[in-house]
Amino acid sequence: MAAILAAADFFNYGRAKNSMWNARAVFDGPLFTLPAGPARAAGGVEYTREELESQIQQNTSANLALIPVGKVSHNIKSAFAELNIPLLGGEGSMIHSLSVAVSGRYDDYSDYGHTFNPKYGIDFAPWSWLMLHANWGKSFQAPSLSASSALSPASLTNFGFVALPESRGAVHGRADHGRAWRRQRSAGAAKSQDIFSRF
Repeated sequence: MAAILAAADFFNYGRAKNSMWNARAVFDGPLFTLPAGPARAAGGVEYTREELESQIQQNTSANLALIPVGKVSHNIKSAFAELNIPLLGGEGSMIHSLSVAVSGRYDDYSDYGHTFNPKYGIDFAPWSWLMLHANWGKSFQAPSLSASSALSPASLTNFGFVALPESRGAVHGRADHGRAWRRQRSAGAAKSQDIFSRF
């Protein structure tokens, strides 16, 4: 009977607290004017700090206070910039618009080193009702704090504290690099896009 009661009091316990602080400063404005329109630039800096605290263990209710608390944290210092240049378009042009964009982002992780990821894009609208868009870029995805070996990732996953990222590498505590090539066509009125949508 005592063994049955002891087994009934033995259960999985999990608690986690995640915190994030973020500060960002950006600028956006025209640099100079070309026949096809103004060339614009955008850029900024960003600082992010994340902390994760967790208690996860199989134990009895009497020993919950003895479960060790795991704590991990990291910070990310970032800088980003984009240049958008209209090449063709405007009054007297045979096509509606043609523009190119070049952007880049630098991230310095306190636990995974630094990375630079560029992106190049082109927008071509032969008429006001048709826009062709293509871009190529690189990406970097650092593992989340919940994937840290100090917090026992397998246990965290069992308790549902992990929102699994798209990359298998990030799940297993490895940084994930990627490249992307995208083409897009849209019909309708060609509208300018927010320059910050690329960051």
